[in-house]
Amino acid sequence: MTSTAADLAAAGWADSKAGHHAAAVARFDEALALDTGNRSALLGRGLTLPMLGRYEEALAACNAVLAGDPGNADALSGRSGAYRGLGRLEESIADLDRVISADPCAGFAFGRRGSLYFEQGRHAEALADYDRALELDPGDWMSYFGRGECYEELGRPTDALAEFSAALNSIPAAGAGRDRAFAMVHRTRAGLLRSQGRLSDAVADYSTAIELEPGEMVTIADRGLCYQALGLLDEALDDLSRAIELDPAEAWAIGSRGQVYHALGRYAEALADYDRAIGMHDDYAQAIADRGVTYLALGRRAEALADLRRAVELDPDLAPEVSPHIDEAQTAG
Repeated sequence: MTSTAADLAAAGWADSKAGHHAAAVARFDEALALDTGNRSALLGRGLTLPMLGRYEEALAACNAVLAGDPGNADALSGRSGAYRGLGRLEESIADLDRVISADPCAGFAFGRRGSLYFEQGRHAEALADYDRALELDPGDWMSYFGRGECYEELGRPTDALAEFSAALNSIPAAGAGRDRAFAMVHRTRAGLLRSQGRLSDAVADYSTAIELEPGEMVTIADRGLCYQALGLLDEALDDLSRAIELDPAEAWAIGSRGQVYHALGRYAEALADYDRAIGMHDDYAQAIADRGVTYLALGRRAEALADLRRAVELDPDLAPEVSPHIDEAQTAG
């Protein structure tokens, strides 16, 4: 039986809802090949393409819908997302303004506009929008999360942690993107806990995020840094090595592993990591300083002094950390 444009568009929406975005776009394209004006397929395309980073095409699809239906809230929302992906934030906000003007109870639009205000550093306006979104939909986990981000930026960590916890409690138990949402909130809360010195709690959140998204290099490396700060050096080494395997181009992770090797007394491996990190960024002041400290531990005073002095030249803020090592290198005999 031959599928109609309507059938194909419906299949595309089902794929999109399930998180199968590439398949959804293919279905919408098939529908449009049969009926170039099929509004359902155009709208589905406009709302799904941003998930694939194809913002210009999404913009064109939403504009096609709006040409025939200027007040279509879904198309305005989709176009807002495309504008955002293209960095055109004011136009993105303007489309959400239109949605809210037509429907003051459109909670999703308040939440999305709040996230745009946050991106612009307009925290008071962002909080007002998140508050309104949650009045309209108390189960809107993204608005709890956004409000938490605002509170963190405003130096209100206790309030931020409460919002992140509320977000975790509000994420639907099933549906496409659930694991990704949980991982994002746990990872963000972990970063705040780490900044507050609650390292064991941070490790627990990072671990949950890693279970959900095992290939996230930064999350694994950040847990490694927590282990390092807790003195759990073997665990730190495992995490940092795994992170480097996932992305060998991250000099900061390589330099951090060098610190762990040094703490374990494995100086040759520490030097190899510092050399590698500095080879990637020859102005990497922290790695240069750390290499100097390792040279000093090996009794290689001339090389230690050269590195330590170079590190302070590159980053004078390192002076309090580095100066005692310079003094030691100069007085050792």
